Amino acid sequence: MNVKKLLALLLAAMMVLGTVSALADPATVDTTFDVPITQTLYFKNVEASKVYEPNLYYTYTITPGEAGATVKDHAGNQVTVKAGDMRGFGLTTATGSVDFGINFSSDHKLVQAAADGKAAVTKKVTVSFDGSKILSADDIVVAGVYRYIITQTTSTTQKNNVGVTEVGTQDKTLVLDVYVKNTGEVPGAVILDPNTDDNPDVDNSGDPNSDGSEDNKDDKEGKTTGFGDPEGDDDFEEEDPADVTPDDPTKPAGDEDDPDTQKTKFTTPSELPNYYDLYTTYNVTVAKEVTGDMGDKANYFPFQTDISNSIPGAAFTYSVTNNGSKNVAETKAQLIATAGTKTLGSATATVADGFAIKHEGKINLIGVPSVISTTDNVSILANEFNNTENQYKVTATNFGIAADTPVNKETATTGTTAASFKDDTANTTFTVTNKLDNISPTGVVLRFAPYFAMMVGGIALLIVFFTRRRKEEEE
Repeated sequence: MNVKKLLALLLAAMMVLGTVSALADPATVDTTFDVPITQTLYFKNVEASKVYEPNLYYTYTITPGEAGATVKDHAGNQVTVKAGDMRGFGLTTATGSVDFGINFSSDHKLVQAAADGKAAVTKKVTVSFDGSKILSADDIVVAGVYRYIITQTTSTTQKNNVGVTEVGTQDKTLVLDVYVKNTGEVPGAVILDPNTDDNPDVDNSGDPNSDGSEDNKDDKEGKTTGFGDPEGDDDFEEEDPADVTPDDPTKPAGDEDDPDTQKTKFTTPSELPNYYDLYTTYNVTVAKEVTGDMGDKANYFPFQTDISNSIPGAAFTYSVTNNGSKNVAETKAQLIATAGTKTLGSATATVADGFAIKHEGKINLIGVPSVISTTDNVSILANEFNNTENQYKVTATNFGIAADTPVNKETATTGTTAASFKDDTANTTFTVTNKLDNISPTGVVLRFAPYFAMMVGGIALLIVFFTRRRKEEEE
């Protein structure tokens, strides 16, 4: 076979293959898109301790936004946004609403809080969108930029009840624009936060700047998500599905159809935003001192701490230090769910159960939360029990008792409500000092002096008696 015939054969084969390819079905277009939505909570503890997350379930509703705003990109392409079509989120009609949630829970791992609140935990969920569901009457995909409103429906009271404060006046809505091609493909979505200076009605494409100028880079201001998910899953970790099950089992965690999508990450921002949610916790230390020459510095005194008016279901940690080292490591303790109270230790507490401390020992309650209220604040009451045979004079700071109060065996040194948290600097230390001074030998002589006097008097009488009798016998 010569070269010309070979080339002709190859050309014929290419033509056949091209015809077959043209007649084949086009590649399937992926019309689904996971819309990423995040919620950030900031953590403050004056001593920058590790604390548990609050039990807070953020709820959201997606509804159609208004049509009419103009969107343009750096190339000059311009479209008018359409009102959101809820069929993209799985409804059978263009109108309606879809609910979802993001879950913070004390079942999750400890968070490193910051003294200035610059410690942030961000939770991320995805809500599924399908562009192929937005169809005309004759079942043709209607291309466009569809605008939705995401409204946070968690109330201020709900946040305050678990110890979270809203800092600044917040707009609890986000603007979501979803881009849909005429194939049903969704190349991306943009979420804008009205709490920033950016105006979502002027620009939400992420390409030109808010003032209309162009610098060939995305405008990040006010935009929590750009085309696709530029933040991606960097630094986000998967959460165990068991962890993201909310207290109310009827509520989904994350996407209603995919409760396992919630992810989390921890950051330490250099600046705090103008509007944010802040979770503040407090620490309490019970310190033990023994003074006086006769004070028993080796004795372990039982303690009991009572927390009241705290947050049902919230979690905190505690540690116990003796001999300069922790004999009870930081241990999770749940507050009683219904009453908001928790009792640790007792009149018979021992070193083994952690709530008996000796001279220079300490009990530390870490990350205790408080309901955000002007009147009802968490309070801590500490009691010490004298388990010795001696009477100590007790002075206790923040106990509300008089200095050098005598305390006998099996008597509690009971204070009034010792710590009431109303501001974010109220970390409290109770110092309980037991004093037993040296017993003076002079006291012993004085105590038995009457008996000595009686004995001396008796001896004198005997001497007089025998002396007189001897005289009489001699005479």
